[in-house]
This record gives sequence, C-alpha cells and structure tokens, in this order.
Amino acid sequence: MKLKRNILIALVLLFSSLYTVGQTLAAPYYATYYTSAGNRIAFMLDGTAQSGGDIVQVNNILTSPTFNGTAANIPSATLQSWSNFLFSDNTTPALSFSGNTLNFFWGDPNIAANEAIIFDDSTLTAFGAPIFAGGASFGNVLEPFVAGNWSLRPVLTFNAAYETLSGDVIAFMFDGVIENNGDTVEVIQLSTPPTFNGLVSNIAGATLQSWSDFLFGDDTIPSLSFSGNMLNFFWGDPNIAANEAIIFDDSTLTAFGAPIFAGGASFGNTLEAFNANNWSLTQYNRIPEPATNMLIMLGMAGLFLLRRRYL
Repeated sequence: MKLKRNILIALVLLFSSLYTVGQTLAAPYYATYYTSAGNRIAFMLDGTAQSGGDIVQVNNILTSPTFNGTAANIPSATLQSWSNFLFSDNTTPALSFSGNTLNFFWGDPNIAANEAIIFDDSTLTAFGAPIFAGGASFGNVLEPFVAGNWSLRPVLTFNAAYETLSGDVIAFMFDGVIENNGDTVEVIQLSTPPTFNGLVSNIAGATLQSWSDFLFGDDTIPSLSFSGNMLNFFWGDPNIAANEAIIFDDSTLTAFGAPIFAGGASFGNTLEAFNANNWSLTQYNRIPEPATNMLIMLGMAGLFLLRRRYL
C-alpha cells in the first residue's frame, strides 16, 4: 500500500505540473482597430488564448483605450461581454486574432452616457452583421466591422540601447508589438525610464509619442526597428524648451536631412547622425515559471527514487 501511495503522489506531482505547462497562461495583447474614417482605437489587454488558437478571453484592460493616441478618461468604465451587457448571460468578454469572434464591451454601463467601445460578431446579439461601435470619446461611430482593419497581437518586451559618438550609452526597456515586416516595432509604453550611462533619468511629465506626431500632430505611432531603418520616437518633456528628451528620427518624415539621435540635458546634450552600428534592439526573454519547473523536478525525482528503491 505504501508503495502504491508513493507512486501515486509522484505521478500526481508530475502530471499536474505537465498539465500546468500545457495550459495557455494569461499574457498581454495589443488590440488595434481603424474605423472607416481612419481613426485608430487601441488598447492593451490581459488575455488567455483559448484552445484552437484564435479566440482570446479578455481578463482585464491594461491600458485605457485610446482614440488616435489620446487615452479615454471614463472613470466608471467596466469590462464585460456585449452579450452579457444585453442579456446578463454571464459570458466572458472575448476577441480573436481573425476577428471572427467578437463579444466585447468596455465603457460606462449607463448606455445613455455614450461612452463605450463595442465589438460584436452578430452571432449572439441584435445587429445583422459584425459591428464596431464607439461612443463620444471614440468618434461616435457605429459601422460594419472590417477584419482587414483589425489586429490583435502579443505584446513583447524589448531592450533598446544606443551608444553616442562620445561613448555615452542611452538604454531603456519598453513594451511593443512587431509589425508584419518583422523589423519595425510599435512602442506601446516604456517599461523602465531611459538611463544615461546607467543613471535613471527622472523627468516629470515625460510623454511618449512619435517624433512626427510631436512636430505635426499626425497621430502616428512611436516606432523603432531592429535594423535602425525605421525611427520615429520621442520621449521626454513635451515642452521643448526644457531640453529634456530623447529623439530617434529616420529623416523620412521630419526636418533633418539624415537619420539622427538627439538627447537633452539628461542625455548628454547630443544631436548627431544616427549610427546603426551603435544601435541595439533585442527582445527580452522572460524566465520560465520557477514553481512549474519545481513541480516537474519533484515529480520526476520522486519516480526515480521509487524506481531505485523498489525495482
């Protein structure tokens, strides 16, 4: 009996750990939708990919949805499925990579407030076709959903570093998504403040935007690239007179005649030609769950010891 019990415990440890590994863990995703008028709605969410690989259960909204880069301020906003909002059916809000499954409501549950975004695939609710709806903060739009204007992508973390001609190093981490070309990375938010030779720059009121948006208000997304060919990035005090910012510009959209890096007072007071050889952008690889690894090792070790003892 004791042998059977010990074998059972070891097997439970092993298979429970393997089951945990086999499950899809919650992860951040970035959702973007362009309306027929060209307006961009975007937000970061915490989601769990379901079996089959297309549908993502939405667990939480990590960043307030934006409209052309401006975050919506809706204090009373709630997250739920659109069918639950209509019918109280207790379904979980869901989106999908393909856009085939859409059952999502985020906003003020008082519909009269007209402050919400809705994605609906029409299979459960009242519309005759998949739709996107956005309230006052999102362009006051109700229109057919166009899958070609939709993207749902995993959010990754990146390390960026640049060495200036004088040997100073500017470095930071950020969350972003890789574009379809495999080179350009859209920057969602900085994970760490930029450092100058290892010293953190504390710049109150610093904002993140593209450099062309800073200059022209063109609502473009801040972007960097592995190759350094695509650079459209501003982080710092939006009051340019404060001279507290870092800028990466590839010159295709803005005023410089060649790609440049610029750093304000906290970054060496530098304006120089960008050198791709001094640039590094790498994906940050997270360490596997130690608890899961420990369960696997305990289960395997238990079986090994039992084998040596009884066989």
